[in-house]
Amino acid sequence: MADLNSLLHWAIENTPTDQGGSGSGTAAPAPANPAGMQLTFKPAAPGQQPKTSTLAAFHPDDPQHDVGLAPPVAEEPKKDNKLSTEMLDLIMGKPDSVTMKEKMAIASNTAADVDERVMALDDFEMLIELIDNANNMPILKLWQPLLELINDPNDQIARHALWVVGTAIQNNLKGQAAFFIFGGLPLVLDILYPATGSKPAGTRAKAVYALSSALKHWPLATVALGSQANRGYSVLRQGVADSDLVIRRKMCFMLGTLVNQARDAFDGEMPNEVVNMIEEQAKVTDVKPGAEGENLLLSLQLLGVFEAAIDALARDPRIDPVDSEYEENAMRALARAADFGALNNEEKIQLKGVWNTWTPIGREQRGIEGADAEAIEKALA
Repeated sequence: MADLNSLLHWAIENTPTDQGGSGSGTAAPAPANPAGMQLTFKPAAPGQQPKTSTLAAFHPDDPQHDVGLAPPVAEEPKKDNKLSTEMLDLIMGKPDSVTMKEKMAIASNTAADVDERVMALDDFEMLIELIDNANNMPILKLWQPLLELINDPNDQIARHALWVVGTAIQNNLKGQAAFFIFGGLPLVLDILYPATGSKPAGTRAKAVYALSSALKHWPLATVALGSQANRGYSVLRQGVADSDLVIRRKMCFMLGTLVNQARDAFDGEMPNEVVNMIEEQAKVTDVKPGAEGENLLLSLQLLGVFEAAIDALARDPRIDPVDSEYEENAMRALARAADFGALNNEEKIQLKGVWNTWTPIGREQRGIEGADAEAIEKALA
């Protein structure tokens, strides 16, 4: 519907003045119904939308009478409504895949400032806490550069890279599969016990975290530990008796995890990548699907891991510092192994001797009491 008020204002302003007046400049009153001037309003029928029109009937003396159109309106200049890539990034944020690549590029740049590289790894670690981002790492070709950073000359970079590895594969079967496929296990084992020299304590601790994440709930743990002439079992044997209490404590906790999962069958959905790896390994090893747990316990016993842990636990406290958390971790792991029948008689007797030296107060100080203490008594009986 036309704007009647606008049309009325226009009509009044364009009505001719009285030419024969006194010349005072005052316009003569417009006649009640000026000849040739008309406004038409046709209401819409019920249920219909009113129509709008720019057409109007003009006074015969108006120069636009023959045109029949309202005075033209000046067009506003067109605005550039295109959004640049930078503007879209600010509004919507970059895709995680793009940010992950950018952060890894910074972390891998040896010419960049160390603090900047560390910050990039921290940001990368936060991104791959999302399991979908962690599982996209093979597609984005980010596993290889990450694993290369494990051996970076700067210890801060190596330590942070190990932390990222552990986060990417923790409780993530697809991530674990990628870790093994890209050759991550030998690199981590070399950090813990290199062929020559030694790594800083903090870096070794992060390596234990990465190793634990790689083996926890991994259905082919026994195959992984037995590769490279049982290199993994050798590292475990050294780790449960390491001179560094932090490493020893973490290794004994990992030993307990391996003992427990040896009897806990995996009941979740297994990714195709893992199924394929199990089938391939079954063709070239003696480990058959469903027998991984028994083989894991047997290997831990035969290759001296349990024996080394018991010997370390039985050390004279006057020579070796007392660490309640380490002793709790070790006793729980070994008692569970005894309960599963994975200790020989000599090992079981030695472990029971250590247990008996701990008074009820000493056991309580080590966090073992009540039903837990009764379960250990039963396992060692």
